[in-house]
Amino acid sequence: MKKSTSKLLNLLLAASFVGTAAVGGALLVSPKKASAAESYKPTSVFTMLSAASVGAAEDDKKEMVFTLPNGGEVQYRRDLALKWHESATPSYFYVTFELNDFNFQTLTFTFETASAVTTKDQKSVNKVVLTTDGDNVTVKVGEKTDDENAAFKTYAKTDLAGLITLSLTETYFDGNNAAVTATEGEYFVRLQAGSNAEDTIGSFTNVGSTFGEYLSASSDTPITPFGIKAKMPDGKADEKTVISFREMNGQPFALDETSGEVKDTAKPVLVVNDEISSIALGTPFMIDYELIDVLDSSVKKTVEYYQYSPNATDVEYKPLTIATTTSSTSATSFFDKEYDSDGDGKNDTTVFKKAQCEYISIRFKLEDDVHKDTDASVFYLSYYMTQNAKPALGGATADLDSGYVRADKNNAAPFYFNTLTDAELDAY
Repeated sequence: MKKSTSKLLNLLLAASFVGTAAVGGALLVSPKKASAAESYKPTSVFTMLSAASVGAAEDDKKEMVFTLPNGGEVQYRRDLALKWHESATPSYFYVTFELNDFNFQTLTFTFETASAVTTKDQKSVNKVVLTTDGDNVTVKVGEKTDDENAAFKTYAKTDLAGLITLSLTETYFDGNNAAVTATEGEYFVRLQAGSNAEDTIGSFTNVGSTFGEYLSASSDTPITPFGIKAKMPDGKADEKTVISFREMNGQPFALDETSGEVKDTAKPVLVVNDEISSIALGTPFMIDYELIDVLDSSVKKTVEYYQYSPNATDVEYKPLTIATTTSSTSATSFFDKEYDSDGDGKNDTTVFKKAQCEYISIRFKLEDDVHKDTDASVFYLSYYMTQNAKPALGGATADLDSGYVRADKNNAAPFYFNTLTDAELDAY
């Protein structure tokens, strides 16, 4: 069988430039440019297909609802964050909605991302499928929801009569209070309905990134990160189902009663697409990242760094330029930090010589059209590190709340990867 891991391939592309996958990830994913605003028409964020519509509820002009006929579909036209860090504790995707009826036979929530292992369509497609059956609704989860062995949970319709939240996580506690951790490319799917306890109902698999990148139908590989589609029961094809769409990733979808638009209230987030243990000294800084806002697709960034010194009395951040290609010459590179260790006024050593690494604090300030200047969102790369880095040499700047990223020498040997089948290998 021919296998190829997308994330590993990205790391290899970076490794050909910097020598090791630990230097900060893969090739840069450049943030997309688009128009920005303080509020958005729902149709500028969602595409309506097969007579689906979006608008205000009849009895509440602030409540945004999707009306889906048989085959009707709603598609989200933005990149979708699945995992990000506003602190050392990760945040994960969630969406909150309410079913106004149970007219549907199936209601399918589809999530498309890059795949962890190469697939025919070059993407991973996971689903959460709600199927009505008398007084009950069965919820199935995964890549193969039509498989009789697919993970599922059955709810009474009365249990799903209020607000429902679907969310992702990589860790949960089972009935024995034992921690269960996701494998590579896996996210557990959680469902909470009303005041009921949150349930783990299955998992998404073969997810190759920490975000779903929106790629339009004109792309070689179209990707719709999130969509909802309805199917009506046999003999009731003329019926419709209505969903109140309340919130997604911190962004409420309440409508302005006058304009019918959604006000942008959620700040943009930094999504880092690879696990990072350290960055490399002496090579242009690269990282695989994306700037994502639920509504705004033109997030602006300011990236800065501070390099630790035991003698520093204050933290002074400087502009950092991220390499965009393997031939970037203007990108920031980090080198050994010289300092005076004996107080004679002369630099006589480096942090690397004393600590076998350097310590860098890297800060991203993200702005959209609403949240800017002092209201910009701030993210530190240390939040995304697989291990904490704290200077042991002391000094006034050793204990930063934002933390440090470890910077090591680039001594790794190159390594190689093949996609040959077993038969092709045997032929050599």
